[in-house]
Amino acid sequence: MAHAIPVNAEQNQDAFGVTNYGFQCFDRVYPKFHVYAAAKHFCDVIKSRSDLRFRNWKDVGYRNKFYSTTNDDFVTKFKTSILPILEDGTLYPVESRLIKNSAGEKVKIGPGPDRLVIDVHCNVVGAFSDLDYEINTVEGRVKGCKVLKSIEDKVSPSVSSSNLPRSSSPSRSPFIRSS
Repeated sequence: MAHAIPVNAEQNQDAFGVTNYGFQCFDRVYPKFHVYAAAKHFCDVIKSRSDLRFRNWKDVGYRNKFYSTTNDDFVTKFKTSILPILEDGTLYPVESRLIKNSAGEKVKIGPGPDRLVIDVHCNVVGAFSDLDYEINTVEGRVKGCKVLKSIEDKVSPSVSSSNLPRSSSPSRSPFIRSS
């Protein structure tokens, strides 16, 4: 089981270990500076709006809690916040799900499949993909994201990000122990 390391850990040490690059969720890569920026933004918002941590999944627009029926110790063991990270590495807007598009119109932004897990002390615990993110249910299948030690560790998956597997059982990452 991976153990959380505070964001302000020793030099060359972070939530990913010693000098790791970031996370890879299918073909999407999130460098650690994007992950930390997303986590810091979330924690800054939570300081002034602590109610956001306790909202249910229907209110926030994505599954923000996973229960023991998902069988994932990684997600359920900690008192965590689960928040989407967008493909560009930015945080799903917890304050408002409406943004202005290039034409100046307000549009609703979707959370996408990838999630960042942050504990109550704002430590990054891990990341995973919600394989059932488009299905409006309380529970979903998850697949842990791979920790990259360097950009050279990036794996080119045969599955595209727009074609996430729906029928096969998700494999487990080093973050998620199989029972």
